[in-house]
Amino acid sequence: MKLEIQGENECFLGTIAMLKNLSIKEVREKALELVSGKDWMITESRTTEDFETVRKFFNLPALYIGVTPTSTIETLDLSGKGSVYVGWIEGRAHIMAFEKGFIYDPNGWIETWEEWKEKSFARYGLTIESVIVTKI
Repeated sequence: MKLEIQGENECFLGTIAMLKNLSIKEVREKALELVSGKDWMITESRTTEDFETVRKFFNLPALYIGVTPTSTIETLDLSGKGSVYVGWIEGRAHIMAFEKGFIYDPNGWIETWEEWKEKSFARYGLTIESVIVTKI
């Protein structure tokens, strides 16, 4: 998997790019076309329907909407390939790709889950509340 670096608030697009072996530019352009030019950097302009429209176009399973969170955040099964959705107590969220045990964070890091989890508070200043792992 090739690490793709997201723009502001584009972790969803970056994750799709990595899972589908596309550039973030290709995914961003298609997403803008699919949701009538809404700016993905403006969080308030996106709806659940927008995320679902883009996800379905790229033929991916539900990455987090309607999926039950993992019961533990201590150890995750990251064998194979898929996405990791992290919900924070403070009400924010982040989604990343994974392959063969490594997290590919579209903010620019490739790490194991343990490494990412250990550094996440220092990076984001947020406390992990829930995690959803989706394999593709």
